[in-house]
Amino acid sequence: MAVTPTYNLPYPVDSDPVDVAGDIELLALAVDTALGSAGGGGGAVADVFMLMGA
Repeated sequence: MAVTPTYNLPYPVDSDPVDVAGDIELLALAVDTALGSAGGGGGAVADVFMLMGA
């Protein structure tokens, strides 16, 4: 499992075993953490746009 450089969001690489549900869960938990650390209550749509740079 690799992670993105900015927010450390996990994503599978070719050599990882296939586990779609597990991979999505890890990504969802990492996004929750990233949104929570961004301020604004975590989970707000505005936080997503802020993290995307929009």
